[in-house]
Amino acid sequence: MTQEHETFTIVVDRQPTRAGIDPYNKLIDRIPDDNMIDVTQQ
Repeated sequence: MTQEHETFTIVVDRQPTRAGIDPYNKLIDRIPDDNMIDVTQQ
C-alpha cells in the first residue's frame, strides 16, 4: 500500500491558530480525534 500526500495552500487575512479537515465529523471516520491540529509557525 502506498500513501499519497497532498499539499494545499490557503491564503487568509491573519495567522490561524488551528486547522482541520472535517472538524464537525460529518464524514465517517474511525479516528475523529485527529481531524484538528494546532498550527505552528515554520
